[in-house]
Amino acid sequence: MSHATVPPIRSLLFAGRSHSMLYTCNLPAPASFSGTSVGSGQAALDWSGVFGAYQYQVKTYDLDEGLLVGSQTVSGTNTVVSGLQQGKTYRFELAAVCTGNRVSSNTIIIDIVLN
Repeated sequence: MSHATVPPIRSLLFAGRSHSMLYTCNLPAPASFSGTSVGSGQAALDWSGVFGAYQYQVKTYDLDEGLLVGSQTVSGTNTVVSGLQQGKTYRFELAAVCTGNRVSSNTIIIDIVLN
């Protein structure tokens, strides 16, 4: 009888709440990640690609409230996040996604104040 190796589980805790438990992969975080407020409750995000990444996961946190307010999977190296409120500070956490929808435990973070 053979036993499969189970990859480590990553639990993201923010403001005392567990928002996701996903199997991880070992891809590095993108080397660069930038963003800007583009008005109308939107933030435009751009990052460098990671060799071997199937997609990218972008999580959005409202730092004023201490809550995860969104998560999306993107196949390219940029996206526009909408539905945000002007005057608030948001944190965007970016991770590469391996095949099988496994999310890397290596992330890069930026904070943006929406104008």
